[in-house]
Amino acid sequence: EPERPRQMAAAPGALRGRNPALSRGPRSSSSSACSAAVASLGRESRWREAVAAMEARGVEQLGAAEWSATIGACAQGKAWQQAMRLLDRMRGSGLVPNLFTFSAAINACAKSSQWRAALLLLGQLLSSRCSMDAIPFNSVIAACSQAGEWQQACAIVAEMAQKG
Repeated sequence: EPERPRQMAAAPGALRGRNPALSRGPRSSSSSACSAAVASLGRESRWREAVAAMEARGVEQLGAAEWSATIGACAQGKAWQQAMRLLDRMRGSGLVPNLFTFSAAINACAKSSQWRAALLLLGQLLSSRCSMDAIPFNSVIAACSQAGEWQQACAIVAEMAQKG
C-alpha cells in the first residue's frame, strides 16, 4: 500500500475514539470499503443489507467505525430495535461504543419516536468516557419534543448547558 500523508493515516484511528479497547490494529482497505459500503446502504435506507454486509465481514473483524456505520444505516431505516441489538452485540464483542456509535443509536431511536430509549442511551453516553458534542443532545431533544415531552426536553437543554 502506498504511503499516505500522516494526517490521512491518523484519521481512521481517530474514528475509533481514544479508548485503547477499540483498537484492533491498523485498518485495512477492506475495512474501509466495508464501512463505505454500509454507509452507502444506510443512505438508501437499506439497513437489512447493511447488517448482512456486516455479518458477512465477521463480527470479530469489525471496528467501531463499521459498527457505527451499520447502526447509522438502521437509523436511516428507522430500525431502532435493530440498532439497539447491534449496540449490545458490539459491547458483547469486547468493543466499547464511542461518540459516533452512541450518536447513531440515539439517532435511530429519535427517528423512530422512541424518546425513552434515546434518553437511556444519552445517559449511557454521559456515563462513558467519550468526548461529547451537541449532536446526541439535539437528537434526544427532538425526540422528546415530538413526543410532547417538553419537561424532558427542557431538562436535557439544562444538562447540555451545564456540560458546556
